[in-house]
Amino acid sequence: MTGSAWQRFSARRLDRSRLVLLTGGLGPTEDDLTREVVAEVLGRPLQEIPEIRERIEQRFARLGRPLPQNNLRQATVPEGGVWSPNKQGTAPGLWLETRARL
Repeated sequence: MTGSAWQRFSARRLDRSRLVLLTGGLGPTEDDLTREVVAEVLGRPLQEIPEIRERIEQRFARLGRPLPQNNLRQATVPEGGVWSPNKQGTAPGLWLETRARL
């Protein structure tokens, strides 16, 4: 699904539903637009959260692996979002509310 199709789909879901659940894929990929589309649909800028970035950097350092820059996208959260640490990977869980919807 393209970014614009994803955006239209997400906006319709928010208009029709009280709760919308979105899940990510298996790791950060260049074509995963979920975070960006959610931020755009909600009209909220993405903000880098230093603590998430530090957790990602520490994980790669512990593993002795180079940190791909694409992984740092996972340190961004739409403004007003609440994040939850991921003990098994690098992508945090995100919780957002808008228009009295989750």
